[in-house]
Amino acid sequence: MFGKLTLSTVPFDQPIPLVSGDAVVLLVIAVRAWVVIKGHLPYLWNEWIISVDHKRIGVMYMFLAMPMLLRGFANTLMMRVQQAVALHSDGFLPEHYNQVFSAHSTGDPWDGRSAAPDCKDVEMPGSSPTGFVSAFFATIMGFAMIWQIWWMVILGLIGAFATFVAFARRDHVEYVIPAAEVGRIDQANIEERRGLVIIAGGA
Repeated sequence: MFGKLTLSTVPFDQPIPLVSGDAVVLLVIAVRAWVVIKGHLPYLWNEWIISVDHKRIGVMYMFLAMPMLLRGFANTLMMRVQQAVALHSDGFLPEHYNQVFSAHSTGDPWDGRSAAPDCKDVEMPGSSPTGFVSAFFATIMGFAMIWQIWWMVILGLIGAFATFVAFARRDHVEYVIPAAEVGRIDQANIEERRGLVIIAGGA
């Protein structure tokens, strides 16, 4: 059912994503528990989550969009600070710059001075209609939830889950980039960045 997803993929040796993910999960559980204990769940469900009032839907969109906007602004600010001070110094937390830039990377920093990291084979997933089919059922489910057509909600949920299970069980051969090729490309990028840093410093 979970394909190649195993416990070995959990980054136990990387505390930043692990602790951050655990904190988010615990926060969500705590908020949901508080809502249920305080008896706010019926009101929240009936008046907001399944509301067809366009004003309340707009408010929910804004509450979701604003934190994402602030997060994007903070990420952009951190990357610009890194670019501003990294040329003639050790840089501003280059490993954090990588993590912000890719939103999940914990690899070596892109500061133009790092040696090539230990590389592994990269598996490139083949084309699959999973996303399109899942999006189709998710659209049906979202439309039905707005108009409170519950049998259609259940149908969309079952369809999306069945699609995930069906495609997750497939074990097709994927295109693999050998570790040697990955290392060659990465080393070429590092050398190019190192050259740009030298040129910029001389200018």
